[in-house]
Amino acid sequence: MASKVSDDESPESPNKFIHLPRS
Repeated sequence: MASKVSDDESPESPNKFIHLPRS
């Protein structure tokens, strides 16, 4: 929630994954 990199590497946030499908 604070670091963009943290969210990207955080598989706990499914919302972020759908929002930022990097993989």
